[in-house]
Amino acid sequence: CGGPRPRPAGSFLELAELNESLTKESPTGDWVMQEESLQVEELESLEQQLQAKREAVVAESPEAQDHLPWFEACRPDRSVHRFRIGKGKCKAQQPTAEVSGCPSEMETFCYSDRPRSRCCCSGVGIETKSTSFGSKKKKATGRCSVAMAAAEEARRQDEESAKAQADIVEDGASKPEKPSEPKEDLEVLKVKKPLDAKAFYEPCQTNVRVHTVRTGSGGKCTDAVAQGVCPTKTANNLVNTADMQLFCYHESPAERCCCRERYIDQHGHKKRGTNLCGTDWPDEEKHQAAVVEEGKKPGFWGSLLNGKPKWPKNVVPQYNDIFSDAQLDANRLASKGREKWPKQDQKWATSFMAKIEQLLQEWAKEGRKGKMWTCDDAHPPTCRLSPWEGKRKLRQYMARASWLSKQIWKLIKRNDLAARGNPTEFDKVVSCSQAVIKEYRDNRQQKMQALDSAARKIARDFAHMNIVSDPKFMHAGGVVLRAVTSVVGGILYLPMLPFVWIHEGIRSVENSGQLWRFPIGFLFRGPVISVFGKIHFESAGDFATNEDNGMLRWGITGSAGRAWRLFKRPSSPELAKDVPETMRILVQLHRMLNVARQCRETVQFSK
Repeated sequence: CGGPRPRPAGSFLELAELNESLTKESPTGDWVMQEESLQVEELESLEQQLQAKREAVVAESPEAQDHLPWFEACRPDRSVHRFRIGKGKCKAQQPTAEVSGCPSEMETFCYSDRPRSRCCCSGVGIETKSTSFGSKKKKATGRCSVAMAAAEEARRQDEESAKAQADIVEDGASKPEKPSEPKEDLEVLKVKKPLDAKAFYEPCQTNVRVHTVRTGSGGKCTDAVAQGVCPTKTANNLVNTADMQLFCYHESPAERCCCRERYIDQHGHKKRGTNLCGTDWPDEEKHQAAVVEEGKKPGFWGSLLNGKPKWPKNVVPQYNDIFSDAQLDANRLASKGREKWPKQDQKWATSFMAKIEQLLQEWAKEGRKGKMWTCDDAHPPTCRLSPWEGKRKLRQYMARASWLSKQIWKLIKRNDLAARGNPTEFDKVVSCSQAVIKEYRDNRQQKMQALDSAARKIARDFAHMNIVSDPKFMHAGGVVLRAVTSVVGGILYLPMLPFVWIHEGIRSVENSGQLWRFPIGFLFRGPVISVFGKIHFESAGDFATNEDNGMLRWGITGSAGRAWRLFKRPSSPELAKDVPETMRILVQLHRMLNVARQCRETVQFSK
């Protein structure tokens, strides 16, 4: 009744013949397996195409990227490729992968060794290097994690504000309540919630495999998901917590834990935590503090009426690093040494800025007279500096610019040394520097316009002119004078040899901290340097030059060379070639001095 009809008995012969023929063609049934594999491959291809279409839709929709889950930040020092729709070296994700994306202000990448994986990074976080064959290699840096953390924080704030707005709407409020203004007599603002209330990591778990957190290649730990440190020495516990080490788990390389090295169970290269990792653990929890920066002091009448500042003091949040460690007494360490950019140096900065402006104005005024050079009617024209009004004045201006640059660099170097180990707050420096550089970018102030106009006019004149030397003023007697001077300079250096040997012995002791090094420096380094001078090799990490050597490291050859260069007068093409670069250096120094004068910090920016 509606079921299949029984097959006639005579058809069994036909089935037997068909089975025999199939067995001869494919004895093992390979044709069936091949057909199934083709179907599976076709299905996988369709799934990959579908996944690629989904990625393309997400990549072209910034709104979808901001609402979908995000990929992880690109790991530092990993080779990556930029994800391109329909092309590139990135392969489609697995069909079972979750639909994710990157923040709208970041780009999507894939790892070169894992082309199906995805990560996010901003454009400035990718380091591009060109190879000798013309190709380019992209490598992720730590800025990817910083950009991702900022994007996640912005998303969290948007979600909180949207949630608060929704709660207000549900309560029937038409608009959110306006926050109250801070009182004038408030001394300290409320400290924001710290990034990590508990700055200590937990002890390593028992019988769980761990790895040591180390720098450089070969480490198996990744970037931590939360910040923190291991317990350190305290006044009551100077020994037990001294050797706390930082580890990560083998199964979760982004998680951190702490344990003493002696309590780690190590068999070969495998390390495991024990139940002793939590012993001698400090009872107190180290919370992040806040440094209160003094507000502006009141004036004369304000001190008579009310001695308190008229606005709140600034609260500078401290981060989990060595500069914010309460046990190191940062205030005491910061008070050591010389103050950075004191009032006297700020006055010097103002004085040098005025000298730069005066030099450029005099130089531009001399050029407007039209007596420094003459040009012919050739194409392109050939120009020659006039003997007195041209070459002599240009040599004087270049010498003044060189002397002024050296003095400014010495002033900057002296103040930079005062910042070693005691850096300034980054946010304060950035906000102050932006306000200073805005004066140059707007270029509306009279002084700034005159400075920029004079520098650009001088640089343009000497950058486009084809200046040649005048053969009438080439004298052969200068070579003889320089040769005699160099010989005399080498001879006069001979009485300095014993002092050079003693100096090298002392330097050997200072560099090694061992007294027995004095004979080595006195007997071996001293004689060599007294003849040839101190030779610097950049490949060995010595970035100084021969010009940085003191008199005791000149050597006989160095003394003779300096005497030879003493009476060398640069030619007209040599002088003109260095003018554009000198103008850029003077303007850059003017900006650096202006930032140091107002912000008390050395900031070297290019534009």
